[in-house]
Amino acid sequence: MNDNWKLISNTHNLNDLYSYFHNIYQSNRSKLPEDINWDFPDKIGKQIKLVSGSDPKSTYFRYPVSSNETQDLKESIVQKESLESMAENSKASGKPFKAFVYVDSDYNVQESYNLDASPLTDILIALKELNDFFKRVHVAFRVKLTNGN
Repeated sequence: MNDNWKLISNTHNLNDLYSYFHNIYQSNRSKLPEDINWDFPDKIGKQIKLVSGSDPKSTYFRYPVSSNETQDLKESIVQKESLESMAENSKASGKPFKAFVYVDSDYNVQESYNLDASPLTDILIALKELNDFFKRVHVAFRVKLTNGN
C-alpha cells in the first residue's frame, strides 16, 4: 500500500484494499468486454470510506472487543438510554423495545439500557450494499471473463 508492497494477509484497512483493487481495475478496464457497464458508482467509494473511517483496522466484525473501550461501547447493541427516550422512539416507529432496567429498593429507575439499539446503522447499511455490489461484480467477472468457471 502507498507504493510499498504488503502481504494481503497483513492488510485489513478496507480503504487501502479497495484503492489497490480499484487501481488495478481502472488500469485494465479497457480490456473488459464492452457489452456490460463496468462503471463503479461514486457511492461505492463513499461507502468504502465510511466503513473504513469507522473501523480502520477492520476489527469490528472480527473481534468482540478491541483495544478501544470507547469504540466498543459505540458498537454494542446494548446502549444506555432513558426509558422515556425508548418509549418515544417506540411510539414513533410503532415497534416495541426491549430494555434492561436497574431499579433501587423503592423501584425507582436508576439506569436503563436499550437491548435492541442499532449501532452504526449507516455503516451496517453500507456494508450490506457493498456486499451486494461486489457479489454482482464477482459474478460479472466470472461470467464475462471466465465463461462462468
